[in-house]
Amino acid sequence: MVRQIRHAMPELEVVVEECIAEGNRVVTWSTLIGTIEQPAFGYPPSDKVLSISAMAFWSITPTQQVQEICTMFDMESFRAQLGLDTRPYAEKALP
Repeated sequence: MVRQIRHAMPELEVVVEECIAEGNRVVTWSTLIGTIEQPAFGYPPSDKVLSISAMAFWSITPTQQVQEICTMFDMESFRAQLGLDTRPYAEKALP
C-alpha cells in the first residue's frame, strides 16, 4: 500500500502532528500532503494539492523493528477534496 501511495503521489509530504509511545506501542497522527499524479486505489489523477489526515497504530519489537502497523485515513475528506461524492453518514461504517 505504501508503494502504491508513493507511486501515485511521488512528492508526498508526511507531517507527523503527534506521536505517543508507551512500551512497545506507538500512535501517530499525521497529515499527508501531495498531488495525485497517477491513478491509485480507483481514484483519478488530480492537479489539486490534497491534505489527508491519518492515524497509525504501531507495534514495535524489543529490537526496535516494526512488527505491525494499522493505519486509518480520513477517506471522506479525501473524496470531498477530489470533488467526488461522499457516502451518506449511515453508510460510512460499511466496507
